[in-house]
Amino acid sequence: FNVALGVNGLEETSADEKARSRHYAIMIADSVQVTAEGSSNKELTTSTKKLSDISYAVNESDEEDEEDGAEEDKDIANTGARGGVILDAKTRGDEAVTAKAEEDRQRKQKALADKKNAETYDRLMNAQNDVEKGGKGAGASADFVAYKSITDVPAPRKELVIAIDNDREAVLLPVCGMLVPFHVLAIKSCSVSQDAGASFIRINFQVPMGTSAAANAGYLPAIRFPNNIFLKELSYRSSDPKHANFVVNEIKTLRRNVVARETERAERATLVRQAKLQLSSGRVHRLTGLWMLPTFGGRGGRKAGTLEAHANGLRFIGARVDEQADIMYENIRSCFFQPAKKEVKTLIHFHLKNPIMIGKKKTHDVQFYQEVIEATENLDGSRKNMYDPDEIEEEQRERERQKRVQKEFAQFCKRVQEIWEKDFPKMGLEFDSPYHDLAFDGVAYKSTARIVPTASCLVELIDFPPLVIHANDIEIVNLERVGYHLKNFDMAIVFKDFNKDVHRIDQIPSKNLDNIKQWLTTLEVKYYEGKANLNWKPLLRQIKEDPESWLEAGGWEFLNNEPSSDEEEGEGSDPESEFEPSSDEEESESESESESMYDEDEEDEDASEEEDEDDEEVLDWDEMEEKARREDEEASDEDRRGDKRKKKSSKRR
Repeated sequence: FNVALGVNGLEETSADEKARSRHYAIMIADSVQVTAEGSSNKELTTSTKKLSDISYAVNESDEEDEEDGAEEDKDIANTGARGGVILDAKTRGDEAVTAKAEEDRQRKQKALADKKNAETYDRLMNAQNDVEKGGKGAGASADFVAYKSITDVPAPRKELVIAIDNDREAVLLPVCGMLVPFHVLAIKSCSVSQDAGASFIRINFQVPMGTSAAANAGYLPAIRFPNNIFLKELSYRSSDPKHANFVVNEIKTLRRNVVARETERAERATLVRQAKLQLSSGRVHRLTGLWMLPTFGGRGGRKAGTLEAHANGLRFIGARVDEQADIMYENIRSCFFQPAKKEVKTLIHFHLKNPIMIGKKKTHDVQFYQEVIEATENLDGSRKNMYDPDEIEEEQRERERQKRVQKEFAQFCKRVQEIWEKDFPKMGLEFDSPYHDLAFDGVAYKSTARIVPTASCLVELIDFPPLVIHANDIEIVNLERVGYHLKNFDMAIVFKDFNKDVHRIDQIPSKNLDNIKQWLTTLEVKYYEGKANLNWKPLLRQIKEDPESWLEAGGWEFLNNEPSSDEEEGEGSDPESEFEPSSDEEESESESESESMYDEDEEDEDASEEEDEDDEEVLDWDEMEEKARREDEEASDEDRRGDKRKKKSSKRR
């Protein structure tokens, strides 16, 4: 027996009046097997009843796919309960709504201030009890030995010259009439210079940085051999420039190879051991024609590979035998599916808990993508017509290819999501999609990129290396250079781990300021505003060294430059707080800006006065013609007088 109930014309009062989601319809259906009398009936509908699996939207035409996708993103962004992000539509007529939203945001931020100060203080006090880690890097050269005994050192030649032993990774240098071996990692740098017709080879060695133990913490030989004398530099003179350049290049090549090998070994030693991939015995879900970032490296052309979903992880198989990477489900911290809407590629990105080795490099981020449009276009000089049927066909093929690629990626993500929900429900993994309506431009690394917020992260996945910042890792956010007369502002993100450098996102357009504030408030991230850029390294060092004084001075409130009601009455905070940033730079900047503005105004006034004077001297067309006619008459009169004088002089002769 099948029961179906449909209701049409329902209205959602909380939605916007012009929104398509205000009016909706519901259909509920179920199938029941009616058994004999005396036994209970059997329900036949055993499929999933999750809203994401049973709900769908019907598009009226294929041409509205892009518009519907944009409206869906806007609905997700406007729904605070589902996506955790609220984006209010702001127009000139919504001043009351905007003022109320600003008041609610300030109230939430004020409640977050005391909570954030207490959390930071507890974390810093617990960190002071931890044992500091030892040095790393170049100090590991104390563990390397070039020759175990003097008998292993090669016998010198007739002439004492610099020799390089590639097998033992050593450089033999003439010192006091004999060859002295040095391991290549003991050498810091090597250079050659020309002077007075001769070549000079200069070799600098690794040496202690100071006399204190803290200064030598990164150089292990100074700790193991505190009473030894260290050689800092050696210089040699050569009359053969070619030989000098050859020796320097050999030393640099040997040192570069050894450093790369030891760096890779050190990175592999710090890796967390991953579980072994269990291959699926049944059907394996695959996504073909993918490119991976970071690359495996090596020579030769790159080719696309295949991504497979197995029982406990993903495996990427490249074109070559050695191109293979495994990603365990338990090692995934967050994952993103970003379709190509305003970008050139559709991608799946995984941010890992523990790094893995891709080729010879350690990475926390692995990305698989497929380009849907050409990133570059060849401008061969040929003119293109918008009504050309070939051009229209090519654009249609690009749109169809883009839809096909996005559909394949979406289906693969859905299959992987089903594996996670079935076999790994406790991990709570879910593919996150960015909110394009909240996107803004900014300089996260070296170039301007399109940064997109998600439900719990701030990401930029198009350029590599990517930007993935979790809201749970953020301590506070300081919005710098915020002012009405500035078009851009900067964002300084302070992490809960003070050992990490503060990440800056510069040159953000000021029109995105309110959206960023609302997004941070929704995720319960405390933010502050300021007019100047701060030097964060000494500031965080000072907070780490004396957290008690920092908390007594008000905690993070020294960053709060917004005037309160007490400050407006003249009862501001203590100006002698050691954590309050000095306003000298701000005053100097404001004075310089005001002086420049006054100078520009004066220049404009002077220029306008000069233009007025020039306008007074300028003649109209009639006056100019009259002036030209008088000049012609005067010139003709002078010519006539000159001719008469010539005739009189000729008659006299």
